[in-house]
Amino acid sequence: MKNSSIGVALVILFSCSINDQDPEVDCSKSALQISLIQKKDLLSCAFNNGEIEVLAQGGSPAYTFTLSGKAEQSSPIFKSLSAGIYSIVVLDSKKCSDTLQVEITNFETTLTAIAVATKNSMCLTPDGTLKIRPTGGDAPFTFRINNGISSNDSLFNNLSHGSYSVFVRDMKNCTYTFTANVPRGNTTVSWLTQIKPIVDVSCAKSGCHINGTGRIDLTKFDVVKANAVQIKTRVANKSMPFDGSLTSDQIQLITCWVADGALNN
Repeated sequence: MKNSSIGVALVILFSCSINDQDPEVDCSKSALQISLIQKKDLLSCAFNNGEIEVLAQGGSPAYTFTLSGKAEQSSPIFKSLSAGIYSIVVLDSKKCSDTLQVEITNFETTLTAIAVATKNSMCLTPDGTLKIRPTGGDAPFTFRINNGISSNDSLFNNLSHGSYSVFVRDMKNCTYTFTANVPRGNTTVSWLTQIKPIVDVSCAKSGCHINGTGRIDLTKFDVVKANAVQIKTRVANKSMPFDGSLTSDQIQLITCWVADGALNN
């Protein structure tokens, strides 16, 4: 008797379909909530000993917690914190989330800071900026974003859109930490000259996404636009195209084009 599992395996391996994703969880109906249990402010700039403890409830355990973009942890307690504003995100087993902002203050200084941002309007070569403006404290100041190198320069260039952890230190070694966001601008990635050539070569080809195969016809712009979000997801997780791979730049261009609204430009 022949083993029929071979045929099944081949069908799965060579499928071009983009319609077999698992249904997404509707997190808008989740009761997940994060709340503050307690916090400990700093009494001195000599020690970064601030603490935050939070509580997650109402979602689907187990929970993981992230503090201002740092690594996930299972504990709801964060220690060894400097003064600043922290965003704490809880994620449950269904990937639903809730966010809480908590400020750790330092009674020994009035140092705080804000950031003035300009949008990132480029796809492959980001051009967003952050200008850090400290108030209070004692000059001169040093500045750092994420895990970069500290500098006396308060302007950070060539940033992609997204959130950045900003760290400010004054002459007395007092520090302040907060999260700043670089907004996303329209990247003007072109359907005609940048995206369509990728789709034509990798997907809208013989035996795959063309008329007569029984699959959606990606030679038509309206069809591509209607499935743009799903296409973006599939190329990002590398399940599409089925018989090859796209470069990181090609994946990023598709991501930008979809985020721009999948325009016929």
